[in-house]
Amino acid sequence: MNMHRPKPVILAIVSGFGIGPNMDRNAVRQANLPVFRELTETYPAMTLNASGSFVGRDQGACGTAEAGHRTIGAGRALYDPISRVSADVADGTFFKHPTLRKAFKRARTHEGAVHLIGLVSEANLQSKREHLEALLAYAKQEQVRRVYVHAVLDGVDAMPESGRDTIRSLERTLGTLGIGSIASISGRSWAMDGDGRWDRIKRAYDAMALGRSTETFPSADAAIESSYANGVHDEAFAPCVIVQEGGIAATLSAGDACIFFNLRPAPERELVKAFTLPSFEPFNRPNPNGVHFVTLTEYDKDLPVDVAYPFQEYEGCLGQAISEAGMKQLRIAETERYAHVTNVFNGLRDNAFPGEDRVIVPSPNVSKYEQVPEMSTAEIANRTIKEIALGAYDVIIMNIAAPDLVAQTGNEAAAIKACEAADKGLGKVIDAALAVNGVLLLVSDHGHAEVVRDPATDEIVRTGTKNPVPFLTIGKMFEGIKAPTGDVVGGDLALTAPAGTLSDVAPTMLKILGLPAPKEMTGRPLV
Repeated sequence: MNMHRPKPVILAIVSGFGIGPNMDRNAVRQANLPVFRELTETYPAMTLNASGSFVGRDQGACGTAEAGHRTIGAGRALYDPISRVSADVADGTFFKHPTLRKAFKRARTHEGAVHLIGLVSEANLQSKREHLEALLAYAKQEQVRRVYVHAVLDGVDAMPESGRDTIRSLERTLGTLGIGSIASISGRSWAMDGDGRWDRIKRAYDAMALGRSTETFPSADAAIESSYANGVHDEAFAPCVIVQEGGIAATLSAGDACIFFNLRPAPERELVKAFTLPSFEPFNRPNPNGVHFVTLTEYDKDLPVDVAYPFQEYEGCLGQAISEAGMKQLRIAETERYAHVTNVFNGLRDNAFPGEDRVIVPSPNVSKYEQVPEMSTAEIANRTIKEIALGAYDVIIMNIAAPDLVAQTGNEAAAIKACEAADKGLGKVIDAALAVNGVLLLVSDHGHAEVVRDPATDEIVRTGTKNPVPFLTIGKMFEGIKAPTGDVVGGDLALTAPAGTLSDVAPTMLKILGLPAPKEMTGRPLV
């Protein structure tokens, strides 16, 4: 397509805005979205696959914000650490992994214990149950005598009381394998705090490393029943110790090995720092001399740990192509999605590319985002409009997080308001872009708000969905042009088959910018 290069070209990623059938619990369908409805009938509008292997996850897995942003930025599907570990477990390679074998051998040689620390949840987002079971089997293979599981309960990506059945199932697995015992239990709001509340991390650390807690229990089941009886469920479960044979609590000692098996970096960093850093200031604890630490994936480059599955930085991403062309780009998002439009989007690089600026808008300081369902959508839209008027940037990449994060609360009415806020904010940004002959590409990272609750069970859908997401190309030169899949009947994108995947977004954007797609990209332009 021959055209003058538009400026700016904006990529607007609306998290959790999926396309599903018209049924109960679909906040996207129920919301009043005049801007979105008009856009689908005016510009090339289509849907894209945004889940499973299309975004580098296990076959049939739901989409996630991280996988979606990674795929959009890379222009191809790249398998995440969870999928890499799962593949190694499936083909047996995992049970020969040298980094893990080194940890098990060290514990066996020093007659120490192996401590396995991580989220035990059926949601399979922060960690996977099969990985924990594989670690237990590997420890048995390596003839480790003492293995302690320090279980973190979910309650965010899984139902609030799902921990009961999850822990009971884990105990059956321990019995079947004939190795390991549960040594402590903590809720994720304690062990996976990411907001610098070190008093919470200390409580979790004390239970896991020192065998100290305000309460001890003879079994994991007794601990959970006691907490539930007091109205405290999985997420807020106070760290407690499960005493071993003879009433002894498991403690971390020289000669032990400690393996953290979560595979999402951010929620785990603070706890791992407390365990591993020689000079650690937030609270007093013993120096970790003589303990061997392993993380399944990289949480922080500066941690003194062995990493079994390090992140693989990759070349040829969208941000790099824009930078190498000498263009200026802006990334803008609120706190909850800032890492997604920067580090994740940039091939897992922490530093910005030359010519790349970043703006972070604080997320609302509330306990649950249903209290402020629009979140920081208006502030993001207003700042983007300001930058469009100033005209300094060739490319703007923005994220609107509200539909996804409010849908996680299960509050359908609030999720509807979040979608409406996104529609309103985008309408203003689009008007500003069209006024200067710019182009805006509208896409989502994964579905979620279209299924706030399971229609059959009314349970909250706390993760993403497998539904496709919208992809619209909005600009004066695209008005009236049909998408590859043809007209959208009645403006209903649910009636169209996906025209591609999230891998196709970057090549489409680069074509509009008049730039060649890097050779590493496998996606194709869709307009």
